[in-house]
Amino acid sequence: MSDLIHTISAPHSCKVFTSDTLARAIIRRLDFSLDDTWLEPSVGPGAFLAAIAELGVEREKVWAFEIDRNVCQYKETAQVFEGVDFIEWAQNNNNEFDIIVGNPPFIPLHRLPESMKNAAYNTTFNGKKIRKSVNYWYVFLCSMLKNLKTGGNLGVILPASWDYADYNLSMREYLPSQFRSFEVFRSQNPLFKGVGDGSVVIIGKGYKKSHKINNRFECNDYNTLIESLNNKECLMQAVHLPKKLNTNKTIETIQFRDIADVHIGAVTGDVAYFLFKEKDIRENNLPIEAFLPILSRANHLMTPDMTPEYWNQLREKSERLWLFYPNNNIIHDPNVQRYLNLPKIDGGCNRDAYQVKKRTTWYLVNIPTKADGFISGMSNTQPFITINSIPSLIASNTLYIVNFHENSLIYKYSWSLSLLTSISQESIELNSRIYGGGLKKHEPKDILNTIIPIMKEDENAKSDYIIACNAFVNGDKDTARKIADSYIK
Repeated sequence: MSDLIHTISAPHSCKVFTSDTLARAIIRRLDFSLDDTWLEPSVGPGAFLAAIAELGVEREKVWAFEIDRNVCQYKETAQVFEGVDFIEWAQNNNNEFDIIVGNPPFIPLHRLPESMKNAAYNTTFNGKKIRKSVNYWYVFLCSMLKNLKTGGNLGVILPASWDYADYNLSMREYLPSQFRSFEVFRSQNPLFKGVGDGSVVIIGKGYKKSHKINNRFECNDYNTLIESLNNKECLMQAVHLPKKLNTNKTIETIQFRDIADVHIGAVTGDVAYFLFKEKDIRENNLPIEAFLPILSRANHLMTPDMTPEYWNQLREKSERLWLFYPNNNIIHDPNVQRYLNLPKIDGGCNRDAYQVKKRTTWYLVNIPTKADGFISGMSNTQPFITINSIPSLIASNTLYIVNFHENSLIYKYSWSLSLLTSISQESIELNSRIYGGGLKKHEPKDILNTIIPIMKEDENAKSDYIIACNAFVNGDKDTARKIADSYIK
């Protein structure tokens, strides 16, 4: 093998090292035999090698790569290739292993040494070269899969961006189906010093075998993560997806994009300048005619119906609910002119901001023509629709705007129920990107791609949606699903 590789210098400060306890828990979660071959592509000091050696695996059956020299402390337990770029090696070799484990380095590709960039940029996923905007851990994961035998097992530690990075969306959707059993263990709190977010442990068994199991486990911290990995019954802190409807009838489904459009709200380019609380309007002596009503936070949407009465309740709480929008009817007001001409240092607009300077008229934010409803893309629950009953109301780009393809109220409320059904909740859960603290993020395309059942359009849809949505907001998801499922054709 030595004639097939060359050694290079290592990048600095790009990875953290796995504890012995975590490495041991990951390895013992996997299925293995003493005849299996093992690969550790970024070995570091060697916590995984120590855990493999405890199983009694022969040295010749374990291969390990490490870009840094003189770091590995367990060279006697494996064939360790130091100063070797595993990514380049993987592209030039077709060796396959029964089990691959590791903790890939976390570093943007542009920070790699020049000697390593070409190999990273030439890495492929499903036959296509990866984007240059991905992180190095993603490159490692693609290369690991290239070297994994059919029927093999994978145990890997990844950053929390596994759950939400746009560049990982295709991999997130693809990888679970490639294993007979696929488990994700998510630690909400950091596992490593100097890392600000939690981590993800992926356990895949039976590569390219018929997919049967897909589990996710939410863990608060390092200790509960270890406990969950060591629990062979897969019971501790498991997050179970909603069960599909218990019915013998065939349920026809479509995507949410077939009944509505979803897009981000108005982009101001300078939130502090354009968004106001009512008291700030008075303090600046600005006329209310220079403003449009707007929603700007997820907690503004804790209702199934955005009525004038509910919006006034938000006003009384001094929420940021006004968008500065001085049209031709009010532009010559002296106080409006004063505010428009404020220097940036005195609270004036940052006119160099990209979204500001690209507008034809810098102070006229591009606003949607209408908003049938609103959705928060990030929350501790799953997305639901707040139906809009205020014609002039819009939302800022922290929220999403929903416009239905048909304008009747029965249509809007009936299809809003679709996002609360068992089928939709399962589809949405699979597309969730989970950030620190358990926040779930959905992009507009995630919502548009959500599978929904065909719904009945019923005159009771409004009252039933209000009951179901209020139950959902208050944590009673079972009641919400039962009501929503009753509308499935």
